[in-house]
Amino acid sequence: MKSAPNESSGRLLNLSKGTFWDWNLKDCELTTSTGKTGKNGRQTSRSHASCDKARKDLERKHYRKLREGFVLLGTDNPGPICVQTWLTREYTGFCAFDIEQNTNRIAAGRHTGQGGRACELVLMDAATGEIVQSIELSEFDLSSARFYGNHCMIQADDRVMKLNIDDGVKTTIGSGGVFPHLVFDLQAGRLLLSRHGPSGPVIVVIELSTGEVLLEIDASAQKHVTDHHVSHVGALSPSGRLAAICRQLGEIELYDLSKGTRTSLHGDFGCVTKLQFHPSDRWLGLTEMYGDWRFRLWSVAKCKEDTRFDALEYLYQDGSNRGSQECFDFSFDQAGEILALRDREWIRFHDFNTQETVMRIEQRHVARSIGTSGFRLRYAPDGRIVTRTDCGVITVYQGIDENMGNDSTREDAAEKAADSQRCR
Repeated sequence: MKSAPNESSGRLLNLSKGTFWDWNLKDCELTTSTGKTGKNGRQTSRSHASCDKARKDLERKHYRKLREGFVLLGTDNPGPICVQTWLTREYTGFCAFDIEQNTNRIAAGRHTGQGGRACELVLMDAATGEIVQSIELSEFDLSSARFYGNHCMIQADDRVMKLNIDDGVKTTIGSGGVFPHLVFDLQAGRLLLSRHGPSGPVIVVIELSTGEVLLEIDASAQKHVTDHHVSHVGALSPSGRLAAICRQLGEIELYDLSKGTRTSLHGDFGCVTKLQFHPSDRWLGLTEMYGDWRFRLWSVAKCKEDTRFDALEYLYQDGSNRGSQECFDFSFDQAGEILALRDREWIRFHDFNTQETVMRIEQRHVARSIGTSGFRLRYAPDGRIVTRTDCGVITVYQGIDENMGNDSTREDAAEKAADSQRCR
């Protein structure tokens, strides 16, 4: 198993000011240096009582520098990281982020911090972390954002809207549904969302190009549900053929939009926080709450749980077995060959067919994830991984194939992991 832990040394850059901030962590001693790029910087060293305290001091300084406008660029650091930058201290918009491959932009939501606490959608250069555009919204809470051509589909307050990136014009697709219970999904030009119907909220799937309604389900029973042990989530398959909806304990409704049929998947899961189809349409993955917080997988054809991932070993930071299987987020790559799981502050990559752990990446310094929050992750179509923490740090990682293809990177990562364990 290959691991890429936090780097013991590296550089942050403030591109607008032409300054740098270097760090070097050796055992219990943290050395930092700051100055103008191309010149020698002012160096400061501090010895700590333990390696853990030195690491936490680095995390604190690292986060503060990101908030000051510095970014971490992959060209200056070995390993899988491409770019890391800070967006906002606000929790709102935590799940609202996406990456677009052709233009290499990241879309992310945040509060404006002004007046009526409106929010905004910012577009960032995924190579540098620079904000290239911001679109202010009158809504308070931005819960989801996905690229769709030259538009962004966004969910804010109780509305799902198509936002024109060029001129900022919004077109409301639906409002008044069972927000915030159900977050929209967008696949193959089809949109699953909740909106107000003739006699109450409904869950629908529409063809965006034509506006044709492919599925409509009465959701009035969910309108006044306030039990935090019940969550309503939905997902479309990548082909756009299947729709999955979970709105009560232990049952997932599965709709074949091409045949107009419905089946149900039943299990001992409680509150489901995420559904995602495997790219083949053959499996449906979920993460559960208030049970064992596990990643679980269902066969669509058999309507039966696939237990092949049940035997995965979840590890502590030092590589020892944790004895629990807590998984708070997951994502499939576009080919369906790799499954990425959020294992506390680590991202673990598994071969979907063999379940082998092929890579582990530790979130960098400022993403100390404790509990159910921490960070969310998303696979980009080109194989990159994008994460966003609840403290507003956005990170882009290289694809797993690039990491596994470089023997020297793997050896360096393994050596640093061993040094880290000895230090502890």
